[in-house]
Parts: sequence; C-alpha cells; structure tokens
Amino acid sequence: MPERNMVSFVTLIQGFSQSEKYIEAVELFVRLHREGHGLNSFVFTTILKVLVSMEWSEFAWCAHACICKLGHDANAFVGTALIDAYSVCGISSIFFWTDGRYFLQAEQQLNSSWILMRAGNLGVPTTSELLNGVLTPGSRIGIDPVQ
Repeated sequence: MPERNMVSFVTLIQGFSQSEKYIEAVELFVRLHREGHGLNSFVFTTILKVLVSMEWSEFAWCAHACICKLGHDANAFVGTALIDAYSVCGISSIFFWTDGRYFLQAEQQLNSSWILMRAGNLGVPTTSELLNGVLTPGSRIGIDPVQ
C-alpha cells in the first residue's frame, strides 16, 4: 500500500462523517495530532465540519487553539469553518474580533448571541480593554495570541 498522506487522512475523516461516525472522525484527528502529522488547512476545515454536525463546542475551542498554534488562523477557509462551528454550536456571549476582511461574512453568519467587534474601527475596544471590564472569576476565554 502506498504511504498515507494528509489527503488520505482527510478522506477517512470525511468518510466517517458521511457515515455519521463522528466520534471515529474526531479520534482519527486526535491521533494525527498526537503522532505529529503535519496538519493542514484541509484537515482543520474537515474536522470543524464534523464538530458542527456534532454540535460539540468544547472540542471546537480545542481545535481553534491548535489552529492558532500551528499558524492556520490566517487561512480564509479555516476562518470560515471556525465561524460556522461557533455559530452552530450556540456558544453564548461571544465577542468576535475580526478585521475588515471578514466584516461582511461575520455579519451574515453570526447569530444574535455573538457580539461582532470590528477591529480597527473608532470606538471598538481592544480585547484587553473589554475583557478587563467583563470577566468574572472562573471565566473562560479563547484568544489567538498572534493577533
């Protein structure tokens, strides 16, 4: 058998998803990550679609952290998949900072529980300014440290 690559792994994840074997899809993703395979934007967009099907917001946070750590957060396809994942998972009271590249898409896709923060616009606080005013003990946040 030829050596497996990311295309074959993405195909397996998609096959699990189409067969509604979501847990197996997530387990394969976790295995790929643990074994140090070079995860790419196709892997992340695929697993985020699985998480949308599962409405599994907790794992979406973990996937988002991995996306940021590996530098895929600037990819437009991954960004779209993240917006979809968070929107469908129904996480409440979420502030979403984005720059001008995604203003229109975010307005169209984010539901009413999201608060769109148009970074760079007058009157829009920075993440630090806002978080200092709204966080309570025990709050959880997800943030891209590169941005």
